[in-house]
Amino acid sequence: MYNKVIGLVLAGGAVVFVLLLAGAGASWVSDDPPAVNPYSSGPGNATTGEPRFVLTAVAFGEDGYVEVTNVGSAAGSLEGHWICQFPAYFKASGQLAPGESVRFDDADSGFGSLNADSGEIGLYTSNSFGDPKFIIAYVEWGEPGHARSGVAAEAGVWVEASAVDTQDASMIVATEEQPTNAGDWAAA
Repeated sequence: MYNKVIGLVLAGGAVVFVLLLAGAGASWVSDDPPAVNPYSSGPGNATTGEPRFVLTAVAFGEDGYVEVTNVGSAAGSLEGHWICQFPAYFKASGQLAPGESVRFDDADSGFGSLNADSGEIGLYTSNSFGDPKFIIAYVEWGEPGHARSGVAAEAGVWVEASAVDTQDASMIVATEEQPTNAGDWAAA
């Protein structure tokens, strides 16, 4: 059930408050939407039977890869999703059950070499890479301020000016279900 209070100003300046109740099946569009992309945020999606894809690992070097995991509670398809390592892009595919992961090798994907010194990876639901409503997961390492970090910050999937320290690391691994800053990743 939804509750909402609306204040109405009547002639003569009197204010009347009206409590609106929405019954079963009724809803309305919020005039105050969440700041974070609902596709990729919060535990709510896990309880509604939806897939939720996040980046969970990035391995560097010749055998480098990007790992995507479904942390939601339902199976889902990666069709239509894109992995971005600016300026290279790769169209993802595959079906993932809840808790299942898939790795995309940098050599086979064409999204570029994964260098431990500095880089970024974004996961998108569309190839509109500059639009924050399509980025659902992001990580940057080495130094902050990569090409898509502002888009990720605007979408609420990454904290601006946050980069994972990769000194002497062969890979980085997410330590939180929905990693949104450098503290949610560990170097290995």
